[in-house]
Amino acid sequence: MIQAVTEELKTRPKDPDLYYRRGELFRRHAEWDLAWADYERAERFGGKMEILDLSRGLLLAEAKWGHSALGYLDRYLAVESNSIPALSTRARVHLSFTNRSAAIQDFSTAIARTSDPRPELYLERAQVLMSTTPPDFAEALKGIEQGLEKLGPVVTLQLQAIDLELRLEKTNAAIARLDSIISQSPRKETWQARRGEILMQAQRWSESSASFKESLASLRSLPASRRNAPAMRELERRIQSALTNLPAKSP
Repeated sequence: MIQAVTEELKTRPKDPDLYYRRGELFRRHAEWDLAWADYERAERFGGKMEILDLSRGLLLAEAKWGHSALGYLDRYLAVESNSIPALSTRARVHLSFTNRSAAIQDFSTAIARTSDPRPELYLERAQVLMSTTPPDFAEALKGIEQGLEKLGPVVTLQLQAIDLELRLEKTNAAIARLDSIISQSPRKETWQARRGEILMQAQRWSESSASFKESLASLRSLPASRRNAPAMRELERRIQSALTNLPAKSP
């Protein structure tokens, strides 16, 4: 693609859009100097300054020049305040400077200003809240639940919610959420094993044993080609080990 744009530039050597396009390709290849030089050429030949500010900000953030990145991102957001790439990138730059409150604000703004936010925005914001001192697990869970309400039962968000509920010692809520995933999943064995592990940690031995046995039954109902896959064989080994380590009798 870079070569194709370079060939086009031979016939249109003052086209700012071509320089911008090639600069973006260089940036995606982490060719920072070449990308920057093309942004400069695009500007010289009349390229739109606002989009060039965004590209320079993204480049500098990716190259770990955070302070310089903030200048360009701030300038771009002063004009395009709803830019999700600019807001999320600035949030990550703030986080690199351990400015967690600013990172949380930018992630929250990015979520609020798009009708179709990506799950990653909710997950990244939750990770920041979990890294505060002390960790704000409750607020992180609240944010993940907002994502689930907005986007539906996205598995990555569900898993993060389960992890947070366990950290908050809300075992029953985590189990209920996991049961919902199991009921909707065509492949249940991994989720049933996870359920068994959670119940085992909660010392609910009989329930844990039942979940592990359900997982084994689901696993053994698979066609041989799937059941003998390395991941499934490892899962079976893990389940058998857990069952062996469970107390012989319930307390």
